[in-house]
Amino acid sequence: MTGALGVAGALLGILVQAALGLGWLVTRRPRLHRGAVLRVTLWGALFGLGSLLFQRWGLSLSGAPEGVVPLYLALGLWGPLGEGAKLAALWPAFTRRELRGPLEAITAVTVVSGIFGLQRALHTLLMVPGLSGMQVAGLLLAMPAQLLVSSPWAFMLGRSYQRSNPRSGFLPAWLASVVLDGVVAYLVAQQRGAALAAVGVLLAGMLLLAVLARDTLRPGAAKMRLRRVGPGAGVDLRELLARKDAPVKLRWVLVGVLVNQGSLLCALVGAVLLGNYLGVDFALIEETSNASLKPVLFLISAGLLAFPTAGFLVTRASGVSTLLEPALASVLALVGLGLVMGVAAPVVLAVVIACAPVALILSCAGAWFGLR
Repeated sequence: MTGALGVAGALLGILVQAALGLGWLVTRRPRLHRGAVLRVTLWGALFGLGSLLFQRWGLSLSGAPEGVVPLYLALGLWGPLGEGAKLAALWPAFTRRELRGPLEAITAVTVVSGIFGLQRALHTLLMVPGLSGMQVAGLLLAMPAQLLVSSPWAFMLGRSYQRSNPRSGFLPAWLASVVLDGVVAYLVAQQRGAALAAVGVLLAGMLLLAVLARDTLRPGAAKMRLRRVGPGAGVDLRELLARKDAPVKLRWVLVGVLVNQGSLLCALVGAVLLGNYLGVDFALIEETSNASLKPVLFLISAGLLAFPTAGFLVTRASGVSTLLEPALASVLALVGLGLVMGVAAPVVLAVVIACAPVALILSCAGAWFGLR
């Protein structure tokens, strides 16, 4: 039964990834000819298999049990190998000037990510005789994660033709994708509801970022635009995150860190009190069954709601005209939370990293409504 469930889960994951890729091709219609797609496919299959073999080799050298990926190995080997292999598969097309924009680059990384996801799904099905429900759920989440995690650096790689500084922004985006790739691998290997819920939150955040960046994917577009409810022209999101006319108000950044931490603490305490009133059993968080999803999602939702509140309060109190101070405050608050909690349990650090994109977006959204 579990074997059939695993095969069904793998097929469903493949269909999900194929739907994402086909939807992208149909709606965006990139200018990437078939010869380039064929070369990217071949390079993707080669480098994907090589990275998978090296990842398994590193796991065997670490002495970790089968199916367990330590956090240091996920961040130090899993992520760099995975994202490095994808970049290597795209590099010949990039040097041949076949990736002339974000559309073409993301299309190419969609093809490569689909191959990577397929290879890893088949490896899991062949190496694990009987898949549990959590393993199937991890398989379903890991396959679209291959695409969504790699999209930021592919976007910046395609934008390099439209910038005076071709490499600006690419390296930070690639390093962020490396960290997220490693975090996804670590959380999926945990086979716990808490870890898989964090992966789901990460995928939701990456999809939200894709929606915000959709305007920049149009030919000739260069801005990420937002519109308030009601009349008014669009606003360039990057202009709201830039500080050109005045220095950063460090005092309000530090105040914002305290406000974020205080809001997060109040939200978690309130979630526990409300959960106890509603009969939510938080002791189930440590379980590996589906019963742990309810308390985990309850706490994650409450924690994420603290960030737009803090962003709104900091922006309204400081009177700033950009989102830079609230965004920096939320980033520093997340870094402090990850460092403190990660000492006690590495899985908490991974969960914080996975939830960071959504938290940052929500903080900026709250700050945007707080602008005068």
